[in-house]
Amino acid sequence: TTLVVNTETELQFIFEKPQPRARISIVIDDMGHMSRGFKIYRNMGHPLTMAFLPFYDTTETQSELAYQEGFEIMLHMPMQPNHRRYFRSPLVIETDLDDQEIRSRVKKSLNSVPLAQGFNNHQGSKAMRDLDLMRIVMDEVSQHRKLYFIDSITTGSSKAYRAATEAGFAATKRNSDFLDNVKSHEAITKKLEELINLSLRSKGVRLAIIHESKISAKAVKHILPKLESLNIEVVSPSDFIEPNLL
Repeated sequence: TTLVVNTETELQFIFEKPQPRARISIVIDDMGHMSRGFKIYRNMGHPLTMAFLPFYDTTETQSELAYQEGFEIMLHMPMQPNHRRYFRSPLVIETDLDDQEIRSRVKKSLNSVPLAQGFNNHQGSKAMRDLDLMRIVMDEVSQHRKLYFIDSITTGSSKAYRAATEAGFAATKRNSDFLDNVKSHEAITKKLEELINLSLRSKGVRLAIIHESKISAKAVKHILPKLESLNIEVVSPSDFIEPNLL
């Protein structure tokens, strides 16, 4: 900013934003149905990232609304878990599908969230271990969109990150605990405090996942003032996931 006092005097004021002490990224999984959690998250005014399940009727409308309000959007691609009880949908990526059906389901999921900049897995403790399956998924995504990929690490045997990098995706992995596996305000707040402490000891971005629920949203809202007071920056995945130059 320049202030001219008179024709011979010119004062310059330079305003610089202080470097953050740490950076964190929070992805909100299971978005897509109009619920109380969404209403709380959308009023926070921070660059949280919303990952939308493709099988809800309200997914496209809700993701468009979130995008218009400045949130980064992801596709939360449903994949088969180990347990038998899971949300049955013709979009879930399952291990016994043939190549054509896998590609069809991937394409339909992508079309359900057209504003997505990246994608991650919903569940998938069984499907994510299958390298050939993951290679088909990554190849099909690459045919239609240029997205980044986040491996949510729902299984320690996941091959999805390997398949993504082989296919040339910008990719990363969740490197902090799921924040709301225990569904209580106290437990979620404790996990958020742990995320803060971990970020202050780390050089890179700490990436954590939370879910679409009222109790989780309230816990995040409660912790935001502390992030600001500690000068911890909340960033979106596209801010730090580096392109694969191979």
